[in-house]
Amino acid sequence: MKRPLQWSYLTSGLPIPRVFQQLTYDILGKRLNAKESTDVRIMLGGELFYTKINNIGFDQNKYNHTEILQFKYDSNKMLLGKLQEIFEKEYRYCLDERSERPKGSNKRINIADKYDTQIIVYGTSEPGLFVWEPVFEDVIKQSKEEIAQMTEEEYESFVERQDPTAKVVRKSIMQNVRELDRSIGESLKMTYGYRCQMTGEYVGEQHGVSCVEAHHILPFVESLDNSTDNLMVLSPNYHRIIHKAKPHFNRKTLSFEYPNGLIEKVKLNLHL
Repeated sequence: MKRPLQWSYLTSGLPIPRVFQQLTYDILGKRLNAKESTDVRIMLGGELFYTKINNIGFDQNKYNHTEILQFKYDSNKMLLGKLQEIFEKEYRYCLDERSERPKGSNKRINIADKYDTQIIVYGTSEPGLFVWEPVFEDVIKQSKEEIAQMTEEEYESFVERQDPTAKVVRKSIMQNVRELDRSIGESLKMTYGYRCQMTGEYVGEQHGVSCVEAHHILPFVESLDNSTDNLMVLSPNYHRIIHKAKPHFNRKTLSFEYPNGLIEKVKLNLHL
């Protein structure tokens, strides 16, 4: 799970997007009911911290919303202190911004206005243990420069070739470029039950395997957008067709519009 750093992550907690909830439950080894919490451990900066994951309780009928999971640590002074130490310049920037704003202002502080900083959350094979990794703008800049030299198919093929048994991913693209994104695609595949979003088919089911791939709607080597908003789950054949035909994806109708006039709508959609 990769998230741009926000003020709340340095002061109260870190939310877990819906697409990662099932993976989180798999790591925990159990599900959480509404308002239930469980103890977890976090490796950060070479140290081990103890905190909780909460299932935030609310009226789902009233808000028409699924459950929300969150790493909750606003009373954990040791973890808060470590986060604020690691992200010192970002934390100071937020404090300065808050001090300069009118009293009672609810305007959100956007760290991305000043720093391109991210925090990455990895699951592990040990129940309840997560690894958090800070990624700063110098690493991100180098990643963008080196990834831009790859074609989209080279990048996606590289990501698909990563070891599927790895539980804590700390790999490199070429030299110093960290591969941080495969888990996002894997989470989406799980969300769709390993079915192609365009055909609805479970490719490889009769052979006892799953053969779907994560596709970037806007080419990653150009957009550098690896968020779930820019990803789809496709069968290998459909994936190859998309790369060769280069259709336009219409966000309003959720359909691919091909140069020859063919229009095909998404059959399965849980996140776009």
